[in-house]
Amino acid sequence: MTDTQGSKYALVGCSECRHLFIVEDIHSSEKVACPRCSHRKSAGMYRVLHSGDEPLVVQEARSQRLRERATRSGDIHIEIGPVWEAEQEIDLGRHQSENTAQRRSQRVSAARQYAAIREEGGEHPEPEIASNRQLQRGKSVSQPGIEELSPSETPPSDAVYLSTPISFYIVLIYNRMGSDNMSDWKKKQNSNNNSEEGESESARVLTRSKVGEKLSIAGFGDVLVLSHEAADQVLTPARREIIKSLAAHDASSLRELAEIVDRNPGNMSRDMKVLVAENIIRYVDEGKSKRPELRHDTIISEPLITSEIPVQQATKSNFEANGECRSDE
Repeated sequence: MTDTQGSKYALVGCSECRHLFIVEDIHSSEKVACPRCSHRKSAGMYRVLHSGDEPLVVQEARSQRLRERATRSGDIHIEIGPVWEAEQEIDLGRHQSENTAQRRSQRVSAARQYAAIREEGGEHPEPEIASNRQLQRGKSVSQPGIEELSPSETPPSDAVYLSTPISFYIVLIYNRMGSDNMSDWKKKQNSNNNSEEGESESARVLTRSKVGEKLSIAGFGDVLVLSHEAADQVLTPARREIIKSLAAHDASSLRELAEIVDRNPGNMSRDMKVLVAENIIRYVDEGKSKRPELRHDTIISEPLITSEIPVQQATKSNFEANGECRSDE
C-alpha cells in the first residue's frame, strides 16, 4: 500500500471496473464515486497506487499505469508526448492571446489525430512519428481511427463532435441515428436485458469500460462513458449547452457561467446539481468563489461506434460561429 501521509493527490483504482482515477483528498471520510461506473465508497477504502502533492506527477503515474496495462493486454499504445505538453501549456497559460490559443489547439488536434490508431488485421506499417515542429504548426497527420472492440451499428454520417481549442481537448460524441433508428436500438437493448440474445446489462457495462479504457490509452485523456439511459436523462439540451459553454470558456463562478449561457443563476443551479451528481462537472474552491469546471477530457455515450471515430480540427473562430464541429464523412 502506498504511503499517502501528507499527500494531497492520490491515484486509485476502482474494484468494479478497474478504472484509474485521481482523488484529491484520499483521507476524506466522504464517499467518492468512480467516474466511469459510478460505484461509490469512502475515499480511504480505495487502493492507492500512487500519491503526491503535484497533480501533474500523479497524472503522469496514471498514464504510465495505462501504458503498462496496454502492454500486458497486447493493445496498441503510442506515446502522447505532444498532447501532454499541450495540456501543460494550456493549464499554465489560459489567459494568453487568442492567436496563441489557436496554435495550441492545432497542436492538440494534430496530436490527437495521430494518437487514434486502429489495427486492421495482419501486419501493417508502423505509424510515422510526427515531429514536434509538425505538431506545433498544426500539420495534418494520418488518423485511422479506433480499433473496433465489438460489433456495432454503422457509424452515422451526421455524428456531432463538440471540440474546444482553449482547454485540453474536450470531445462530446453524440451518435445521432435518427429518432426511428434510435428508438428501435433502445427497444432492442431493453429487450436484451430480459433475454439471452444480444448484449446483457453486464455486457454493456463491460463494453463501456473497454471503450473508455481504449480511448484513454489512445490519448483522449480521462474518459466518461454513459449508457444511453443516463445520456437521455442527464444530457438534456439545456445541460448540453452548459457543458458546451464550460468547454469553450473559463467561467470563474456560477453567475458568470449563467451570463454566458444567458440563463437565470437560480434556475440553472438545478441543472448544475444534476451534472455535479453525475460526475460531469465539479466546483473548484478559489477563495470566496467556486469555479465550475468539467471533470473529464472526453464524454461519450451509447450507442458506441468504435469502428471509426473521425476527428475534425477545430479553430476558435468556427467553434464560436457554429457551436459544434461536424464530421465531414
